[in-house]
Amino acid sequence: MFRVIPDGKDYIFEIRSEPPLIYLDHWALRLFSSNSRLRVRFFESFRTRGTLMFSLMNIAEIAANTLERTADELRAFLRDVGPHWIPSTIDPMHIIEVEQGAAADVHPCISEGFLREPKFAKRLVAGDVTLASVVDLTRGEEGEENVQSTSEKAKELLGNLVKWRALHAENPKAVDRAYPRLPFDDKQPMQMIYNGLARSCIAQQFNLNENHVRDLYHTACAVRCADMVLLDSHWLELVRQLKLPTSFVLVYGRDDVDQFLDDLTNKFNPVRET
Repeated sequence: MFRVIPDGKDYIFEIRSEPPLIYLDHWALRLFSSNSRLRVRFFESFRTRGTLMFSLMNIAEIAANTLERTADELRAFLRDVGPHWIPSTIDPMHIIEVEQGAAADVHPCISEGFLREPKFAKRLVAGDVTLASVVDLTRGEEGEENVQSTSEKAKELLGNLVKWRALHAENPKAVDRAYPRLPFDDKQPMQMIYNGLARSCIAQQFNLNENHVRDLYHTACAVRCADMVLLDSHWLELVRQLKLPTSFVLVYGRDDVDQFLDDLTNKFNPVRET
């Protein structure tokens, strides 16, 4: 739930989540925005429960999609989400630091950078706390700027993973120094999740590029922070290899959309009035 409260010349962003926290990969956002049957089923449940996680990485992916019809469909879907969303982080390192005791002004799953970005903040304080205006800000030059800003971090991590791939090829145990296997700890889960996904990116011989690195960031954070996560087949398999408890997070792929909608209705009680 997202609310903007005027406070003199400043504003207070009030953010709270109503379970379940839901992460939709870009393909899932496009599916629910374009398929009328699935969109109706989603909102039948979402109108009484759930909070959508939305990150700067989601914005960059929308910006990369230049089809006007798709943008219009996404805008309508995000408008209907209303205020029931949170600005989610794509920084697993920050979450790890907070889990290990670092001080934080806000919950580690919340993105302060999202709220402080001038163009988005200006729209939010104007009264439109829905995500519909986000699509408008992903078009043209502003969209290109958002893609570029996420590209810098992706290039840095990509170089690091490529280095460890070379070391792993020489000695498979080398990766244990940087990304050791860890048991699941529900009080500090991020390090285990991030290490496991990074190990897969290093050890498995798929073509590693910037898109995979972006996916690593927001997949790790989504799995750590959300209750229900829809992923593409590649990342779904990597996450399932972590064997996370279903009491911690439920993960779904393209073949599980109907099951996701059933679980959204049946596993979580209504938390708000219609």
